[in-house]
Amino acid sequence: MKSIAFYILILLLSCEVYSQGLHRGVWGSGGTTATSGNTTIHGTVSQTAIGRSINQNGAVHSGFWYTLYGKLPRYDAGFIIVIPKFSAKAGDLVDMPVILETSTNLRYAKYWNFQGKIEFNATVLEPISNYDSYIRNGDTGIITFSGKSLDTAGIIKKISFKAKLGNIAISDVNVLSFTVKEYPKGTILTKNGEFSLEDLCYADGNPRLIFSLKQGLALFAYPLPASEKLTVKAETVELGNTEILLVGTDGKIISTLFSGLLKPGLHELPINTEYIPSGSYFLMMKTPSDLMSAPCIISK
Repeated sequence: MKSIAFYILILLLSCEVYSQGLHRGVWGSGGTTATSGNTTIHGTVSQTAIGRSINQNGAVHSGFWYTLYGKLPRYDAGFIIVIPKFSAKAGDLVDMPVILETSTNLRYAKYWNFQGKIEFNATVLEPISNYDSYIRNGDTGIITFSGKSLDTAGIIKKISFKAKLGNIAISDVNVLSFTVKEYPKGTILTKNGEFSLEDLCYADGNPRLIFSLKQGLALFAYPLPASEKLTVKAETVELGNTEILLVGTDGKIISTLFSGLLKPGLHELPINTEYIPSGSYFLMMKTPSDLMSAPCIISK
């Protein structure tokens, strides 16, 4: 009996010593290292893959989206509302999507009603349809819009504008307010957009027909309409994870055309449209710091 008790005591002491020597850590941290040129990034998998970016000077920073996601509440309702960068030629009609980038803690399969207000330069944009009210004060235009959605992410509204020759090169499109009736205490974060007129025409060194998106940042497709093959061209200004999506007019993602790490520069992506039905679509490009949209038309 004493021998049995002795062996039990030895076994317990061995277990205690072994447990003190265990290395404890968090599996989910997934730390990794990535290199680009002479720059090394240290961080978790999520930070390195989707949260970090490097500008052309080699500076490393946490991406806009990574930082914004961190501000969403853990247990309450939260929304990230984005107006993308978009462009059109003078005289053309253009749809501006209002995008729910992501959300947290929404009730399953329940509609939520929203109302928003945006501000823009009225000399280059004239609202045409799908809004509630419009006020112009000098060069500033303000529209109110509303709607309802079941979605937890995607395009929740499209507002049609007519592009015009204006008195500035680029118009900011600012979200003045956004509220959700069912979640009056919800956290709502917004990212403002930008509109640019396409095509260049200079007189005495000054643009008459005004162009340009953020220098080096561009997204477009050709030919339009496309029948069999479509080419998407995208230019980026930062190293980081980039997504290019084909989105339907109802806001649903039709296809992920590209998802991965892109270096700064111009990129060309050939698309086979065989399995894409005829119709109007949006191209969406999400970089670590920006969200852009461009029209896409398939006609067979």
